[in-house]
Amino acid sequence: MSLALKPIIQSVLFSSPNPLKEEELYGVIKKEHPEIEEASILEALKELQYEFQSDKYGIEMQQTGSGYSFVSKPAYYPYIVNYIETIQKRRLSKSALETLSIIAFQPDCTKLDIETIRGVASDYAIDRLLERELIEISGRRDTPGHPTTYKTTEKFLDYFGIHSIEDLPKLTDIQLQENELGQSNEDLGPAEEESPIA
Repeated sequence: MSLALKPIIQSVLFSSPNPLKEEELYGVIKKEHPEIEEASILEALKELQYEFQSDKYGIEMQQTGSGYSFVSKPAYYPYIVNYIETIQKRRLSKSALETLSIIAFQPDCTKLDIETIRGVASDYAIDRLLERELIEISGRRDTPGHPTTYKTTEKFLDYFGIHSIEDLPKLTDIQLQENELGQSNEDLGPAEEESPIA
């Protein structure tokens, strides 16, 4: 049975974050199938390059000095830009990240708990996190006024790529530096109005 080289090459290139040279592809394939000739692999590469020139594909195989890779076709760049802009709008601000961190490390905390730690009003950040479904109301504390308590959600786990809250590092292992919870000011989006706690 002849080996289906083209699907193998597609899967390897798709998985690689960087372009791969012919020699690298040879090594990957021949490790499993040492009997395969390098000329056969090169022929499959050339066939893939030709096939992905078809208009039915939104991607193409690009060959540069760095090697082979799959890239989006220039005709579809406007859609990619729209997607990137959407992703950027989803980015959490520094204040939201700070608030989220407090809730993650102190489940069932109240707005007052959060504001005591941050030193500023946190209504806006809490509202944004609730809208994004990264936190949810967990109940009410049995203290005067019965303030609302908050906890993180499954979407929080998905957002940060962790399986459970237990996967978070221990507070004793963390040495926070200035701005470490957020990103550079250019990445934070519109400034949020936050008032110091009186």
